Amino acid sequence: MVETPLEQARRHVAEGRRRIKEQEDRIGKLQADGHQEKLKQSRELLAILRDGQNIAEHYLSTLEREARSRQ
Repeated sequence: MVETPLEQARRHVAEGRRRIKEQEDRIGKLQADGHQEKLKQSRELLAILRDGQNIAEHYLSTLEREARSRQ
C-alpha cells in the first residue's frame, strides 16, 4: 500500500519522537555510568534529532492544515 504524504509525515514524526526518546535514554545511561567523553557527541546528536523533528512536525502541521482546508 502506498502512503499518502500526510500518512508518511505522521509516520516520520512518530519515528522521530521514538528516536529522540531513545537518545535521551542513552544520554541518561551515559551520565549515570560516568561516560563523560561520550556525552558531548550524544548531546550533539540529540540536538540534530530535535532540529529534524521540528522540521518534520512543522511539515506535518502544514499538511494537516491543508487537508482540513480541503474538507
